[in-house]
Amino acid sequence: MSIRRQGSRFAWLMTGAAIGTTVVLVLALVVPVPRQQLLPVPLLLPGVLLAILLGGLLGLVPGVRDLEVTAARSMLGVDSELVVPSRPGLVHRAQDVVWVQLHLLLGLLVAAFLTMLLPASVLTLVEALRGGESTLVPTASTAAGRFGIAAAALLSAVLSLAAFLPLGRLAARLAPRLLGPTSRDRLELALARIDRESERTRIARELHDGIGHALTIVSIQAAAGGHVIARDQDAAAQSLAQIEATAREALLDLDEVLAGLRDEAADGEAADGEAAYGEVADGGAAPRLDRVLEDHRRAGLDLRASVAVPRGLSRLQHEHLARIVTELLTNAHRHGGAGPVQLRVAEGAAATGERVVSVETSNPLSTTALRRDDARSEGSEGSEGSEGSESSKASGVSKVPEASASRRRGRGLAGLRERLELWGGTLEAGPSDGSWRARAELPILSERPRHDP
Repeated sequence: MSIRRQGSRFAWLMTGAAIGTTVVLVLALVVPVPRQQLLPVPLLLPGVLLAILLGGLLGLVPGVRDLEVTAARSMLGVDSELVVPSRPGLVHRAQDVVWVQLHLLLGLLVAAFLTMLLPASVLTLVEALRGGESTLVPTASTAAGRFGIAAAALLSAVLSLAAFLPLGRLAARLAPRLLGPTSRDRLELALARIDRESERTRIARELHDGIGHALTIVSIQAAAGGHVIARDQDAAAQSLAQIEATAREALLDLDEVLAGLRDEAADGEAADGEAAYGEVADGGAAPRLDRVLEDHRRAGLDLRASVAVPRGLSRLQHEHLARIVTELLTNAHRHGGAGPVQLRVAEGAAATGERVVSVETSNPLSTTALRRDDARSEGSEGSEGSEGSESSKASGVSKVPEASASRRRGRGLAGLRERLELWGGTLEAGPSDGSWRARAELPILSERPRHDP
């Protein structure tokens, strides 16, 4: 233990001694004692204990727990979790009172050692060494007796000086029990952590669905442009134009995420709420969904799509539908093998009979995935579909290198399932007969937001 830490604990004990001494003096003024008389010795110790008990009521003063928690961390060196509840209960109040009482008691003990036992030990030691009469203990008549008294006095002086060490350690060990979280505090902390984790997950999902898709397209177009720049400058120019457009859209998506974090869009959400929940005017694919399909076709994906977005789908759900299609196609583009990718978007019915938008994709497995003895189950989605990525010159598709893809596994399908669960939807994905098949169902919700008249 460092000298600095011990000095901090000694200072903490001295603050308790100072407050305790003040409480004792105030109590002495209240207790009726005849003038020119000292408090009887039999009443001294009970009086000090009474002062400590009453001094514990200081723990009920607002802000005292904040100070005690700060002192326990900075002066006692407590690393355990200490809490300052926003709404203290009876248990917290009782803990505060007991902790303040303990603070005063330990401080007064150290003060008693230093101001009473230490001077008495030094005086006895000096008298024993001089060989004169002892003031506090019986006088020894022999040299051996005086030596024994001197040794005992020296030991008592050392113990008085070192008494704060075990008392400071005791306070540090009791602090987590009296200032730590109660069972209710632990529950609230757990719920707060869950909220924070949920927010992080939401942000990660938004970044993955928007920025991740855009970076995939940029990477594929950059690789394709690099291959053809020497022999086909027009194709390279198209790749650069696609990179520019995709990057611009990615910046807009990133700005939306950042605006949500800064709560800058809070005022606009209320005004746009009706539009967000309003129905899409036409029953065809929205412009964003069209752009998603066109981006992947330009990137070289042999996409064969049948898209029929049902009527009555809200704009907000339309946005989520575009994100779902984006993730499934990105997954097929990044990890699939050579061959066409089938996409089907249509209205269907769930097992419960409710209307749903069904999104189905099917793409060939990569050669790496086909070589596996056993296909992975849906629960082990670390591969985000079929694992591995091999370029196929025959298909004209530029794939992301396998080493790069392996570093990004484990996020897409998990985030997609979370997105669907928010709407009560489902996701089924896994290998089947040499292909990777995925089916997502998004319930069609027609409820509009309520507005006060």
